[in-house]
Amino acid sequence: MIASLPPLSDTAIRNVKPGDPRKRLTDGKGLYLLLFVKGGSHGWRLDYTINGRRKTLSLGTYPDTGLKLAREKADEARRLVAAGTDPSDKRKATKAQAVQARQAEAMRHPVSTPPQF
Repeated sequence: MIASLPPLSDTAIRNVKPGDPRKRLTDGKGLYLLLFVKGGSHGWRLDYTINGRRKTLSLGTYPDTGLKLAREKADEARRLVAAGTDPSDKRKATKAQAVQARQAEAMRHPVSTPPQF
């Protein structure tokens, strides 16, 4: 039988020092903190399965995204998966809409450049 681990705490995260042999700290239900991503920051990740495929979603970096916010983002992603929507695809669609909105705004208000002599 697998022993259940206690939930992750903010204190446990703050106590991780460079050189720690662990690669990740697990919170449960697919949520974990990947240690020392990009030279020192820690990255929140959520592993989930949709349509028979295992996927990983990035939820932000610690300490910018704290434990409570990471859990909230993970819960929202789990709700999307339960509804049959891939959270990664939803994120990509949201970003694409934002880019289109910025481009449309730039077309309505072009920046005038001074004439060059």
